[in-house]
Amino acid sequence: MTPPAVLTVAALAITTFGAGVAASSNELTRHAVPLLPYVVIHLASVRQPSAMPSWLAFLSGLSLDVATHGPLGYWALLFLVGLLCVRLASAQRLTSGRHVASGLRRTALVLVTMVTIGAVQAVVGGLYTMQWQNPLPIVQAILWVGGVIVCLEWLMPVRTGRIRGFGASAAVLHRGA
Repeated sequence: MTPPAVLTVAALAITTFGAGVAASSNELTRHAVPLLPYVVIHLASVRQPSAMPSWLAFLSGLSLDVATHGPLGYWALLFLVGLLCVRLASAQRLTSGRHVASGLRRTALVLVTMVTIGAVQAVVGGLYTMQWQNPLPIVQAILWVGGVIVCLEWLMPVRTGRIRGFGASAAVLHRGA
């Protein structure tokens, strides 16, 4: 594994298990603290996409589900939805190449991603509990975590070079025998 991949795994492990321990009965911390691993997922997937495979985001969410004694797959789904938003933006070249210098585009990406995660969080939470979710703590958590990501986006430099992650290479199919 390369140094960026090791750093990503270490940061995810620290934030995932730290969030599992720190989650409490307070409504804001119950929704905001478990989103801290997503900060790492977002920043790593924007800056070094190969260092953030989807299985790592899923495993981080599943570990958080176990650590918080929540329904299995809840945080894993939210982390994968956020990663999907970043990957779709990356496919549209909003996060790579000459567009990386545009902090405003990265801020818009954070806004869209966090609104999407908040909507999915409200819907899935409501389906799980079979009752209407109070949207205020979710909105507060999304604003808090989104603000953290935006601040880090503006403070951290973005590398545009090619970075290898977990050593995965693309498969090439050849015609013939």
